[in-house]
Amino acid sequence: MDTDSKIDKGSQANFARREIIEPRTLKGFVDRLPVDARQKADLLGILVGTFKSFGFSPIETPHLEYWDVLNSKGGDEVQKQVYRFKDNGGRDVGLRFDLTVPLARFVSQHQSEILLPFRRYAIGSVFRGENPQAGRYREFTQCDIDIIGSQSISADAEIIEVICAAITATKAGPFQVRISSRQLLNEILTALGVEPGLAPSVLRVIDKMDKVDSEKIAQLLVAECGLEAGLAEKLVAICKTNCSVSNFSHLYSTLQSLNNPRIEAGLLELQSLSSILCKAGCGDHCFVDLSIARGLGYYTGIVYETRLVNQPSLGSVASGGRYDKLTESFSKRSVVGVGATVGIDRLLAANRFLNATGSKPPAQLIVLSRGGGVLPSFHEFARYFRDQGGSCELYAQPDNDLGKQFSYAERHGYSLAIIVSEDSGHPYTLKRLKERTQTSYSSKEDATIAVFEAISK
Repeated sequence: MDTDSKIDKGSQANFARREIIEPRTLKGFVDRLPVDARQKADLLGILVGTFKSFGFSPIETPHLEYWDVLNSKGGDEVQKQVYRFKDNGGRDVGLRFDLTVPLARFVSQHQSEILLPFRRYAIGSVFRGENPQAGRYREFTQCDIDIIGSQSISADAEIIEVICAAITATKAGPFQVRISSRQLLNEILTALGVEPGLAPSVLRVIDKMDKVDSEKIAQLLVAECGLEAGLAEKLVAICKTNCSVSNFSHLYSTLQSLNNPRIEAGLLELQSLSSILCKAGCGDHCFVDLSIARGLGYYTGIVYETRLVNQPSLGSVASGGRYDKLTESFSKRSVVGVGATVGIDRLLAANRFLNATGSKPPAQLIVLSRGGGVLPSFHEFARYFRDQGGSCELYAQPDNDLGKQFSYAERHGYSLAIIVSEDSGHPYTLKRLKERTQTSYSSKEDATIAVFEAISK
């Protein structure tokens, strides 16, 4: 037996003994096949285009932050979900659970390098160890917009306008932005005699009103927060009150009966916001709903959540609010802000249910081949087409079997193909795959013109 044979047999024996690892993903994490990844990229493109149209600029922050940075804000519920560990240098770190706490650190660290008011958008993965469900994973992508350094209600209104424009542009279906005020809710609790120390736990219960019926909410306020039954029922009745921003007078008259000047100030702020949103064309989408409290501890003023009318089980697809004390953990200089997050993964789940976006091919055109001697022309045409502003995919295993190539093209959603052949007179054929028709051309220039004409139809 020669040496090579011994090596081959030895390699086979080692391979046979090797343990095969089962390929699997962690619970709450997902792989994306090309069609899903393209849908996500398309939606991100729509969102970025919307953000840019309002004058927002991008920033990036790391996935990992020091634990004390992450622990500075967010509330007990979120902190339980943070992925926390020691890195190789023994540092206490965690994966970011949102993009807002890193923004607070960023603004405090770079305040001499940015100009206020500062408008930014940021897109990236965040991580929460919560129970996964449809459109809700343990790693998910957030798309954030924020205006830092403005106390004006105009900034609050503009963030909501961006949400309305973005969700409309994604064609995810009818939606509602439900708007409330943490400041107003706190003043209502004070006026009703709720002890200040109980306010966070009371608001956490109130925030469940979209999932739990009113009677159960009142019971939870008694059992978990220690409120008297009568007080709990009165608070639930107030928080059930909601109205369109175009009909704010009903809510205004209901809360005026509490006869509290600080409540009056909060109502006037909501009234001003409602007026702006109506003038900005958002009146049909926006509603005041005092059951929206938002669980994160850094919100101080106007808050909101956006739900798709036809897919309420997905939860909020865009949410946010004002956080006037966010930077206090990192700087003696207090910097106010307002912002929102658009949940791309939930929008993708909605699109799958509603068929709002179809399966698009990776490019406008696929280039196929007939004959083994066409590779130079094959690549030449693709380069020329891209130089003219088009996008195209070269079939990566060119051969004479056009049937196999057509099958590949159709399975990837292409409707147009250029076939490059060795025909000396008409080497370029435009194939309309759905109509099963074709036209041949003598030059790459004429074929390219024909492709763009077909795309424009």
